[in-house]
Amino acid sequence: MKGATTEPGLIPIVRKAGSIYLALSKSQLGQDFIEVSVPSTGLGGLGPAAGEPYVAPARIMRFERVENRVVLRWPNTLAEVRPHTPEAAGARQSFPNSVIAVVPIAAEDDTTGTVVIPASPFLGDVAFYEAVFQQEIRNPLHGYHLDPTRTFFTQAKAFPENDILRVSQTWASSNPNLIDNAPDARSVEVGMTYNIVAIPHDGYMPRFADPRVGYFAQPLLDFSRDRADPRNIYYVSRWNFAPQTPGRPSNATSAKTYRLRTATSCVQRCCSGTMLCAGSASSMLCASSSSRTTRTGIRMTCATTWCAGSIRHPRNMVRRRCS
Repeated sequence: MKGATTEPGLIPIVRKAGSIYLALSKSQLGQDFIEVSVPSTGLGGLGPAAGEPYVAPARIMRFERVENRVVLRWPNTLAEVRPHTPEAAGARQSFPNSVIAVVPIAAEDDTTGTVVIPASPFLGDVAFYEAVFQQEIRNPLHGYHLDPTRTFFTQAKAFPENDILRVSQTWASSNPNLIDNAPDARSVEVGMTYNIVAIPHDGYMPRFADPRVGYFAQPLLDFSRDRADPRNIYYVSRWNFAPQTPGRPSNATSAKTYRLRTATSCVQRCCSGTMLCAGSASSMLCASSSSRTTRTGIRMTCATTWCAGSIRHPRNMVRRRCS
C-alpha cells in the first residue's frame, strides 16, 4: 500500500491515513488463531471489571479468503472427530460456525500472496459486550447500543506470537436510568482489548475432567469413535505448566507470570516482584516473592508489614511492605 507504514509481527499491522489494517500471509489464510476479548476499563462496579476474562470466551478464529474478500470466522469446535472422515464431514454439516465479519481485500501482493484487510471489524461488538447492559437493564427503552461514530482504535501492536488491538467503545442510551457514575450517562466509554494469538505447539496434553474434582471443564461431543457412549466428554481447563520432572514435585518449565498494572495501589503490591495478592490492606496473601522491575517499569522493594492471609501457607508468612 503506497504511503503506508508496516509494523512486523505475527500479523503485520499496516497504518495508512489514520486507518489500521492487517497483513495476512498466504499461509495464514485458513489457519487457526486464538482470539481473546477482555475489557480494559470497568463500569464503576456495574458489570465486569477491567481485565475480567469472562465477558467472552477464548475462541478459535480464522481468516478465510472468498474471492476478493476475507471472512473472519469462529469455526465450531464442539465436536471431536478424526480428520478426513465421514464423521468430520457430518460434523461440519450439522454444527454451525459463527461469522464475525466479511471485509474487502484492500491490497494484495501478487508475488507472495499476502493480502491486506481493514481491522475495522474489531470496532464492532466482537465480544458481545451489549449482553452486560442487557443483563442489568431489563427495559429495552433504557438500554445501550454501540455508537460506531464514537468508537476508535487507541493502540495496535504486533508481537512475534500475538497481535493486540485496543479499542475505545462508546455505548449510548437516549433514556438511561441505571448508570449514575458517568459524567453523562447517555454516553459511556468502555475500553476493549482484543488479542490474536498464534496456536502454541508446546506438547500440551488434554486431560479428562473428573466430576469429583473442582475444575472448570470444556465440554465436547465425541464423534471420533462409532460406539462412543456417552458422547459427552469433558476436558479440564488448565495451564500447561509442564513440570521439569513429570510425576514428581518440580519447577514448571512454562511458569505462569503475573504482571501488575500501573493502577495497582502500593498496598496491593504487598510483596516484591510479580505478585498475586488478595485480601484487605491488613490481611494480604502473597503468592510468590521475587524482586524485579516489571514490564510497566514498576520496581518493587519491600520493608516491614504483615503479608499473610486467611488462606495460609508457612512460606507465605512474611513481613513485607511495598515502597
